[in-house]
Amino acid sequence: MNDPPTHPLHWIEQNAQLKFEFQAAAKDIFDCDLTLDPVSGSLFFRVGKPDSPAPPIDRVAEGSYLNELLRLPTLETQGDGMQSALSLLMPVITSTFPLVLVDEPEAFLHPPQARKLGAILARLAHSRKVQMIVATHDRHFLTGLLDAAEVSVSVVRLSRDGDASQSKHLDSAKLRQAWGTASIRHSSLLDGLFHKLVVIAENERDCQFFAAALEALGSEEVLPLRPHDVLFVPSAGKGNIPALAEVLVASGVPVVAAPDLDILNSEGSIERLYTVLGGTWSTVKATYMAATAEFQVPRMTRTHRQVLDMVTGVLGTEPDATYTSQSKKDVAAAMGVESEWRRLKEYGVRAFRAEPVKAKELLDDLHARGIVPAHVGELERFAPMVVARKGDGWLEEAIACDAHRDKDVQHHLRQILAAGGFPTDD
Repeated sequence: MNDPPTHPLHWIEQNAQLKFEFQAAAKDIFDCDLTLDPVSGSLFFRVGKPDSPAPPIDRVAEGSYLNELLRLPTLETQGDGMQSALSLLMPVITSTFPLVLVDEPEAFLHPPQARKLGAILARLAHSRKVQMIVATHDRHFLTGLLDAAEVSVSVVRLSRDGDASQSKHLDSAKLRQAWGTASIRHSSLLDGLFHKLVVIAENERDCQFFAAALEALGSEEVLPLRPHDVLFVPSAGKGNIPALAEVLVASGVPVVAAPDLDILNSEGSIERLYTVLGGTWSTVKATYMAATAEFQVPRMTRTHRQVLDMVTGVLGTEPDATYTSQSKKDVAAAMGVESEWRRLKEYGVRAFRAEPVKAKELLDDLHARGIVPAHVGELERFAPMVVARKGDGWLEEAIACDAHRDKDVQHHLRQILAAGGFPTDD
């Protein structure tokens, strides 16, 4: 006891606060109690806690405490994940070293445990002023680091091409700003750091359909990258695509946006996405305006009298009939004031009737920048034979009838791969 501490356990033994913090961390990550065994000849932790209170040190052999303690399993008999994680926590909690190098701390851990470990390590390193350099392949651990809002986290993405490695540093301020956005914080976006290509689509259904199509295409021919090297990320709406793409671009991850064609409805939306992906909108603005001029007309306005006449025209033929869901649809159809932009979803690129050449030029420019809208208009148009037009039923029926193997769908996937820097022999 008179010798200076040489092991993190020595510091924990001599400092009640350090022991408490270590035990609290173990409880937080693994939901288990730890008891330091000071009586078995060597210093180590046991998993669990004796039912009896600890006696004074000079009366340990009395009562049932000692037997209860010895019945507890030792930490070294536990799984590799627990042993590895807690062994890593010790030198950080005790500040034994000013610099700690960690290789894959998520090994053997369940995702929730990896996330907890990341958050605890980040806060401990921050409070102890310990620098940690971590190599990880796990989104959940990285998410845990970012959960510690007060901690400075710097992310460097390493990619290997043969024997050559490249590094890309993600700006910490941008990462923190992005992490405050719900669409990013609660998405699988960070998994993209560990993939060769990320494709951002509008929703989960699009992602699942495209993933199935790419897997089918990969089973038929050799692609420039394996299907599982591509991550499809849902954006929960096309308006969120630019923010998601910005994080990936800053990380050096190849990214392609694959929205419905009606992303062209808003110049502001397509301009922002084009700019995030490295383009200069002024170079394509004239082409965009020429290609979309036929759709940029104001919607028709109607008076209350006109609306009343329309409703009367639909329901007046049988005024005493029961108002049904079909009646509602008939009224909605009569009153509808659809925008010309709607034709993009319904007919895809065939909707460009006034300036088809300019439309092709615009789409080519978008593809070159990494934006590949569905040329059929929207996802559901890839499977017109499917009865269910929306929802989960559509996806199941589309896959069941092999719509994901259709040549039109495969062409779309080839365009996506090419836009991401992986051209195929289409």
